[in-house]
Amino acid sequence: MVKVVEENGYQFMDGGKGENLVLLHGMLGAVSNWQIEADQFIAEYRTVIPVLIIYIVPVKQVMEHPEIFNDILNEWLKNSREA
Repeated sequence: MVKVVEENGYQFMDGGKGENLVLLHGMLGAVSNWQIEADQFIAEYRTVIPVLIIYIVPVKQVMEHPEIFNDILNEWLKNSREA
């Protein structure tokens, strides 16, 4: 079962062992949308689902500066690899 984890200032669901598999939910979705699929993947992969920026930064700011999303996601992936 995947569980919610907070690490290095980022919140994500994490579970399983093996090669990393990162699942991204849509702008209006939530990490819980992936629960059923994630529970299947953890048998073979470390399955990670980050809480996307839309839940951290106001929508207006993301829409005006979409590069913020890219910067935060790249930073999260870098930190996740180091963890």
